[in-house]
Amino acid sequence: METYQQFENGILREERVVTIPHRDIELGIERSHLEYFLTYPQSGINRDTGLVFCIPPWGDKADSPYQRNKLRPYISDRYNCISCGVNYFGIQPLLFNDYLMMPSPNFFEGINVLYDINPLDYAEKGNVSLNQIAEILQMKGIKRLPSYCRIVFKLKNGEYESFGFLPALDHLVACGEILKKFSLNTKRIIAFGSSYGGYIALLMAKYAPQTFSVIIDNSGFVRTSMNNVAGVDLYYIEKTLELKGVSFPWIRDNYWRIDDEMSPYYFSDSHKCIRNLLQETHNQCISKYYIFHAEKDTIAPTADKKAFINAIKQDAEHVYYKIVSKEDLDGKLFKTVEHGMSASLRGIFDHVYQLDGSDLAKRRIETDFDLESTYEFRCRGKIYTFNYRKDLTLDASIKDSE
Repeated sequence: METYQQFENGILREERVVTIPHRDIELGIERSHLEYFLTYPQSGINRDTGLVFCIPPWGDKADSPYQRNKLRPYISDRYNCISCGVNYFGIQPLLFNDYLMMPSPNFFEGINVLYDINPLDYAEKGNVSLNQIAEILQMKGIKRLPSYCRIVFKLKNGEYESFGFLPALDHLVACGEILKKFSLNTKRIIAFGSSYGGYIALLMAKYAPQTFSVIIDNSGFVRTSMNNVAGVDLYYIEKTLELKGVSFPWIRDNYWRIDDEMSPYYFSDSHKCIRNLLQETHNQCISKYYIFHAEKDTIAPTADKKAFINAIKQDAEHVYYKIVSKEDLDGKLFKTVEHGMSASLRGIFDHVYQLDGSDLAKRRIETDFDLESTYEFRCRGKIYTFNYRKDLTLDASIKDSE
């Protein structure tokens, strides 16, 4: 484990931790490290100090200026908590510099057939520049390529979009390490996220139902968004990249495949099931849920969230939810009725604290680590098992069901 510490007026304010992650039990992709950041309360740590996971959504990272300088310090200082931000597996930054850009397998064949351009005629030492291709297309008056001729983006670090599963494990590993390092108030362990971050928070409660006191979900998913998993197997394109006046359709590639059932990377029904919060695979959960969702959310469908709310009411300690309509928009807490609602995350946390009235605490101090909990999720031919140990470690595994 590596650490980096930052002090402010002699007080430890932030620590960067690089540690060993949980192994990838689904696809077996080698993992090099797990990075997370801890923000400490200005008043120091005492026996009432809690733990809050501030889970970044897509396009954000734990060490972004907002997460690092605004959200986590605010929560830590105001609510006497260590705030943790995890750069979880497959976190998707918005910057193209974090990606490798390459032509799709059909790219060269496509422009050869469609436009009579053989890219190899313009290759230097066997390499063809996309900027060169763009210049040639521009000279031919071509302004946009069809989806058949796509650019593929892959994360430079070799990670992929696990869609919730490995990110949730990353947070649970970090949780165990933090509890091992500090004597915290384990009645106050909170998972707080927006959009994809909200979904990760919900999965954390599914996989560790005796650990978290409060789950705060703003606009989270409740099951896999297949267009974020399928990668090159989907042919509808939402975004384009402009090069030399030519629009290139692009997509983020993923290891997962949805067309080839024989592929070792096939995204099967069992993979869907372990990520699906609507499946009847929950255990009795002591967490209190505070859920906020836009009335017209088409990215994380509102109907799915309503179905989840109805399902979790049977298993959770307490469920509060707000489906935000136009009448609820105040320009401060909620600003739109679209996905995410342009909500104030600090405002949501303040609002939940007022709604809760119990210092965001649960009734018992025990966590799944203390209880040495074991959970089995039977998922369409596979059994996912989560074993929690008193030494504050977690072991997850998969086996075929009989």
